[in-house]
Amino acid sequence: MMLDTISFVIFLTACYLSYAEQVFRNFSCVTNNWNINLTCDWTEPTGYGSGLTTSITWTFGNQKPSNCPSSTRSSCTWGLGGNGQSYDIDPDRHISICLQLITHNGVNVSREECHGIDIANEVKPAAVSSIKAVSTSPLCLDITWAHENTLDEKTFTLQLSSDRNNVTYEINSTEDPSSGYYYHVCNLTYNTNYTISVKTRPLNYDGLPTGYWSILSTTHKVTPKSVPSRPPELLPGAYTFGPVNIRGYRTTTVYWSALPRYSWNGENSSYVIRVSPMKPCRQQTLHLQQVEAFCKFKILSNCSYHIFVWSKNEIGRSGESSKMHIEDKGLNLPQDIFINAKIYSEEVEISWKPHAMANLMTVYWCEVNPARSCSSGFYHKTVSSRHNSTSVYLKGFSEEAYIFGVSAESKQHGKIVSSGFQWTDCSTILPRVFRSPRIHFRGFPKEEMVAVSWAYSYCNNLILKELRHRTNYQVKISTSTQRYNQLLKGNASFVNLYNIPSGVEVCVSITARLNHSSQLASPFTCYTQGQDGGSKFPVNTIALVLCSIIGLFAVMLLACITRASSPRQLLNGEGQHMRQLNIQACDTLGKCQRIQVDQQRYI
Repeated sequence: MMLDTISFVIFLTACYLSYAEQVFRNFSCVTNNWNINLTCDWTEPTGYGSGLTTSITWTFGNQKPSNCPSSTRSSCTWGLGGNGQSYDIDPDRHISICLQLITHNGVNVSREECHGIDIANEVKPAAVSSIKAVSTSPLCLDITWAHENTLDEKTFTLQLSSDRNNVTYEINSTEDPSSGYYYHVCNLTYNTNYTISVKTRPLNYDGLPTGYWSILSTTHKVTPKSVPSRPPELLPGAYTFGPVNIRGYRTTTVYWSALPRYSWNGENSSYVIRVSPMKPCRQQTLHLQQVEAFCKFKILSNCSYHIFVWSKNEIGRSGESSKMHIEDKGLNLPQDIFINAKIYSEEVEISWKPHAMANLMTVYWCEVNPARSCSSGFYHKTVSSRHNSTSVYLKGFSEEAYIFGVSAESKQHGKIVSSGFQWTDCSTILPRVFRSPRIHFRGFPKEEMVAVSWAYSYCNNLILKELRHRTNYQVKISTSTQRYNQLLKGNASFVNLYNIPSGVEVCVSITARLNHSSQLASPFTCYTQGQDGGSKFPVNTIALVLCSIIGLFAVMLLACITRASSPRQLLNGEGQHMRQLNIQACDTLGKCQRIQVDQQRYI
């Protein structure tokens, strides 16, 4: 019998020691809105076997410990008074709550875990109610709310949020709130839907936040509409000119930055434009209205104009306007605009020839639409004229198409004079556009010369280079007896081929070599000398004119026909050997240089 008793004690001791760690986790207590009950809960212990229960005792102040009057496996609720008795949340009178895992016959399995509770730190107030917001002026609100507990001190958080900003106010309530709680808010924005949220938290006797935040209560308020806050941004050089017609007018397009949505102050936005000619010009003032962020109109090419642009919505137009001055004789347009693009990158470098008369240079760009215009506004960047290039980042450049322009500005006699700008004829700089250049031939049979030029879709008259590695053009030339494979510099825009007699067919393929890669070859395009294209000396036309002058129509016509067919006598079939091809490469400025070529075969 003694042996069995010793074994049982050893078993219980081992069991107790194995559960020496904390078994009641996530313990917390709360009293809702200063009521007469305190509820504590915890995570129910698992994995300790069956037939176990939790012993819960509590001691309030100097009272004797008592068991939990209302409990579950993971919570317990005590009354703090009631039945006509006063209840006490005095922070100086602490509650001690102890938990212990025991067997059904009262044997301790875990150690006793005790928690000291300060009731004042466990209060969770009820949610605020009756939130109201009343406009006292267009951009100010009086916000009021109520709370069912008006005795205890609290702090409130008032938050106003919209799709454009969030504002938070911390408000302590120490005064008598018998008439409700109140806060005055200003500096709001027009026609904005605000979500107004209020929550509260207790303050202890030292005026510091304690306990828990209440559940958030919300309401909504839309501020009144008004005219737009401001006009659109209008840059001095944000305009383009078309050609002058026979009446002396030219189509002018003025661009501005679209007004952001938060400045509409209404449900829609448009623009009012006034084009006022300066004296002595007699053209009438133009009054226009536009929804898009640009406007086209015709003005006289020998007149100067003031341009005014207002924003407008359903309430009215903005109080102020943006202004632009267009001189009949402005600065010269920037020259030699280069687009330098990195492959598979959103970085693009735009450069230009130094402008002697400018103080500032402005770069414009926008995502192009099917009409190849900037209907939704444009982006811009202004730099000092001391720079002749700048880098911009284009979102989604590898997939989106963009157009560009550069203007020059100078301050003269107290006003800014600009050159305006021209959109580049380049809406995209993706590698795939290099696969299909437009190759053009112009033949000069008498000089035995063929001029070959090329341009890529939307990139006419532009030089494109990769930022780190210069772009080259690989030109493949094929005749009936000779083949050439020549690498030209990136600034080449056409070549002159010499020693090409009439009747000889010339085939050309152009490859844009980006990053020394030659995978973008175009198909061969062929041309027969003398078939079409111009000539510096159109011999057949001159001969026909001479025939008509001297009246010998029949004789001269026969001579002309004979003369027209005579170039075929120069074919190699007549026993003549075609001389070696000479090539002259020319850049975009028309500067040409004869280059030495080596005849070679290629695949």
